[in-house]
Amino acid sequence: MKKVIRTKNIGLWNTIDHSAHESNGIKLQRNKLLEAARFIRECEHPDWADMAYDLGYSSQQHFITDFNRVLGKTPLQYKKELGFQSSE
Repeated sequence: MKKVIRTKNIGLWNTIDHSAHESNGIKLQRNKLLEAARFIRECEHPDWADMAYDLGYSSQQHFITDFNRVLGKTPLQYKKELGFQSSE
């Protein structure tokens, strides 16, 4: 009986640890994308592929998909809503 309880407890801790790891990963990703949004606001003509690479994405499409999922619009849509204004 103790062995079963230990196994369940280990599973519980693994689940908690995994959830915490996922939560931290989501926060890091969100922070990276918010940094990308700041850069988009400041840069008159951002290079999406370079931005994706600088943020650690393996492809521009993956960056755009994540940006859209987190901020609710693509980077280009976000830039267009700003009216292409530079903050320089």
